[in-house]
Amino acid sequence: MFINILATMPEWITHLIGSDTEFSISTFIVMFLLIFVETAGILTGFIPGDAILITVGGLAGTHHNIFELGLFILVFAVASFLGDGVNY
Repeated sequence: MFINILATMPEWITHLIGSDTEFSISTFIVMFLLIFVETAGILTGFIPGDAILITVGGLAGTHHNIFELGLFILVFAVASFLGDGVNY
């Protein structure tokens, strides 16, 4: 199973960061989970939350769509709020 995941990794990474299409719901779910896990776990401080935010801001800027950027801000705010609550 792990080998299958590694074999298809370039495919789904290309799908996640493809700048020619709008973000899909899977992109929002992956980003939500990254921020949630980064703020929720005491031992998961190694996940670079700032780098994730900068990357997503850059990716949202490639589409020139303010709605996606606003939606990412909302998703990240909810993810960090819920993650902080779980960590507490």
